[in-house]
Amino acid sequence: MGDLRIPLFAAALAFGSAGVPAATVTYGFSVTITSEDSLDGKIYTGDFAFDDDAPLYPDEPASTFALSEFNFDFIESSESSVFRTYRLEDDPLATVSFESGIFLGLVYYLENAVFSFALGGDASDPAPSFTYELNGNTGTGSVSQVPLPLAWLNFAFGAALLTMVGWRQAGRRTVSG
Repeated sequence: MGDLRIPLFAAALAFGSAGVPAATVTYGFSVTITSEDSLDGKIYTGDFAFDDDAPLYPDEPASTFALSEFNFDFIESSESSVFRTYRLEDDPLATVSFESGIFLGLVYYLENAVFSFALGGDASDPAPSFTYELNGNTGTGSVSQVPLPLAWLNFAFGAALLTMVGWRQAGRRTVSG
């Protein structure tokens, strides 16, 4: 039997260069409140998902997608410290936008709450930001962990595992053959 390392490595490389097939892409994020109010410095987390093969406006340069999942643990009202998980069921029209794979923003509306995640307002500060309006009170924050989709981590781990198994199998044949 021949050396399997090269064919297995080529298969992993070809799979990787083709990209991840259209699927549900999930992003995790955390928000640190930076406005000078009672929430200043507090951190809140969430995640969202969308089908990357179904843009709402396919002919536009920026791709906008309907969310298939949204979970955000935040306070219920600006007057209390009671937490609530805001979900897609509360705003089934929530959307996320990307351009050339770069996160542009996410908007989520409720009757008494609006959450907006967006890139910075100018080129000097392109970091994602967070704004909220909750029962008439507004605030801002910074966002981290948005640009790296969790699906890419699974893909990278799978490709690395496939390559390692191939090299290990090829090494056994060489030693025992």
